Amino acid sequence: MVDRIDPLDITNIKALSTWMKTQNWRNIAKLEPCRFKDSGRGMRTRKGLEAGQLLVQIPRLLLMTAGGFRSSKEWSWLVDKNLSCHDALVLYLLVEKNKRDSSFFHAYIKTLPEEFSMPTDLGNEMICMLPTFIAMKFQDKIKSLQDSFKKVARGYKNICIKELGFCEFKWAYYVVNTRAVHITGSSGKFNADSSDCMALVPFLDLLNHTHDTSCISGFNPDTNCYEIETLSKTPKCSEVFINYGPHDNLSLFVEYGFLIPRNPNNCLPLEMTDFISACNEYDVKLSNLCLQTISLHNLMKNLGLFTDGPSWSVKALLKVLSCDWSSLMRIEDIIYRDFENQGLTEKTLLNCILDKKKGEVCDSLSAIAKDKSCLVTNCIVSFLEECLSIIEFSYAN
Repeated sequence: MVDRIDPLDITNIKALSTWMKTQNWRNIAKLEPCRFKDSGRGMRTRKGLEAGQLLVQIPRLLLMTAGGFRSSKEWSWLVDKNLSCHDALVLYLLVEKNKRDSSFFHAYIKTLPEEFSMPTDLGNEMICMLPTFIAMKFQDKIKSLQDSFKKVARGYKNICIKELGFCEFKWAYYVVNTRAVHITGSSGKFNADSSDCMALVPFLDLLNHTHDTSCISGFNPDTNCYEIETLSKTPKCSEVFINYGPHDNLSLFVEYGFLIPRNPNNCLPLEMTDFISACNEYDVKLSNLCLQTISLHNLMKNLGLFTDGPSWSVKALLKVLSCDWSSLMRIEDIIYRDFENQGLTEKTLLNCILDKKKGEVCDSLSAIAKDKSCLVTNCIVSFLEECLSIIEFSYAN
């Protein structure tokens, strides 16, 4: 379903298109802005698209990277050379925004959201209501945000001769975090180790993400453009999507502030401490040989519950934990060949972990559901409900 898009958005996007055309950009896929009921502001095509067609082709000159900014005679001596590519791009965006109409990227900056609704803005009281596996992700992101602010603020003060406010910084940080693309697979100035490894790409960020489309993206040195080629058909007048990659909803929410309904990549992460706690509760002894076996086979990696049940690592780890000494001596046969036969101890340990996770999620739902006053808390409730579905499915699998 298509709704009318805000007139100001239309004006800003038209100004963006006009500016980009002066730099030899063409709207090759005949894309136009629309507001969709499920995905919000996005782009639809005025013509049907076939697999193999280019969606966008953005000239190098229009890519906003930190490389030229850091190496320029005007700014290089003021910019900390140890800034990460991400933080340098945040600083560059802030400096350009401070120039207002005189910025080369002014038309692009005008199309960016004025504010973001992100989980990192939640107060400590709300974060304390969350299950540990979610709260830890939020806290890690908040720390990353605060660390970046200290570094970027120093450079901003040197260049703009004024203090940088935290709210202003967060806006630029969220723009880069939610919209920048990684430049990979290219040559020359663009490579993953350089200061040009990330870019803000005008027009590209008007496209929304979905997991069920396929595309190829990257900088093409032959055309000197950033390009996206669709591998999926799109009917005329339908929304055009791109794919950020196989992200679970917790990662999408923490990094980008949105969820995807029925995301097949959903995962409820588990930690080794969850398994140790279950072992302690049921008096399952963890011998040195058991711990060595777990380490040798890297069974502490990729621990999680997915939409189709526990991961292979979870099942393998449970099998190792339930083995006696003699069984551990032939563990390769057990975890790689005799994998499907689940013993009573394995089921007991798994159910113990699931029961605790279910309790955590239900307690959080009860506390948070009382306050569904903003988009972020609504998203958290939706994610917790998805977690419950994953847990219930894992009991039987």
